Parts: sequence; structure tokens; C-alpha cells
Amino acid sequence: MSEKVTFDTAISTAFRQLQRQTLSAIPDLALLSAAFSPSPALVNKTDAIIYTAERKQKRTILLKYIARTAAAIIIVFTLLSAHPTVATAMKKIFSQTVVQWFDKYISIETQADTYPQQITDFTVGYMTDDFVLVEESQYGAGIYKLYENVNNDLVSIIVKPDMGGDLFGLDNEHSKTLEIVISGAKGIKMCSEDGYNLLIISSHGIQYTVEGFVEFDEIIKIYEKIKISL
Repeated sequence: MSEKVTFDTAISTAFRQLQRQTLSAIPDLALLSAAFSPSPALVNKTDAIIYTAERKQKRTILLKYIARTAAAIIIVFTLLSAHPTVATAMKKIFSQTVVQWFDKYISIETQADTYPQQITDFTVGYMTDDFVLVEESQYGAGIYKLYENVNNDLVSIIVKPDMGGDLFGLDNEHSKTLEIVISGAKGIKMCSEDGYNLLIISSHGIQYTVEGFVEFDEIIKIYEKIKISL
């Protein structure tokens, strides 16, 4: 019995000694915080990203308010003027003002002579990368549909009557925006640095907006296979 007790005691003593040595080798919280705190360069970079995102968001919100105010002014001038040229001139002046105030944004204006009053639905004959429909709703006189794949990438489509005079504020700082012509229809393409692409195009009084994190060639294929119901 004494030999067994002596052996168990030795094992217990060795274990406690090893435990104390292991615990004493672990740095305290202050040392760990100092060792794993982010570098000043990383902190500055993070702060810059946050500042840029907040600045961009505030600028976008302000641009929307300016657009709404200008739209109200245009409506007033249209009502007070018997000549449509006045309203057209006002819209052009506003567009130029937006470009001057927001040098990182551009504004585009669509115009249609005739357009349908209501779009009841549309079908998409082609969709890329296993996207499936996850949401759809009425969008004024048009229809909005949202598609998503297993990677949580999104593609959104808006089809609505092109009533003319629509203004869009597009980010011209982190993306390239160019005019494009597809089968005789004029539109705007926007390709962002992060892979986000957008197409706004009008054809026969219908305005199409297709955008998402997919290649722009795929955006065009999606647009070309859209069929509308009036």
C-alpha cells in the first residue's frame, strides 16, 4: 500500500508542478494586449475606410434631396410656362449643376416620346450563375425583381415605363461610366472596381435597369432576354 501511495503522490506532485510552470509561462492580459493590438498603420487605414464610406453615404443622400428639390422646381416651372422648352432648359441646368457640385458623380437623363402607362410583369429568359428569384414587387408603374445565388451574390432588375426626364446619380469615383448602344437602343453602362456592374437602357418607351456583381457581358445577356407584359 505504501508503495502505491508514494507513486500516486509523486504523480500528483509532478502534475501540480507542471501546471504551475505552464500557467507562469502565459503572459498576463496587459502583455497580450500590447502584443496583439493593431498597428497604427492598420488603425489609420480602417479609419480612412470608415470615413470614405460615411462620406459617400452622406453625399448620396444629399444628392437625392437635391434631385427631389430640383424635380419640384421643374414641375412648378412647367405649370407656370405654356412652352415645354422652359422645363427642358431647367432640367439641363440642374444636370449641369449636379455635375459641378458633385465632381465625383455624373448625371444622366432619359427621354422618351411615347411610353406605356403600366407594366404588369416581365419574364427573364436568361439568368447567369444559378441565380434564383427571391423577391419581386411593384415599382411605380413598373416591376422590380431580385435574384440571388448560393454565394449570396445579387442581381436586381427594374423594368418600367420611360416617362422621360429621369435623373440618376452614378458614382464616377470608383467606377467607369460610358454610353452604350445595344440593337439601336441607347443606354449607360457602369463598371465598378469591386466587380459591381450596371446597365440603364431605354427601348421603345421602356426603361431597363439591370445591376449586380456579375460580368457586364452577363448583364447584357440578361437584358436581351427580358420579355415584358403590358
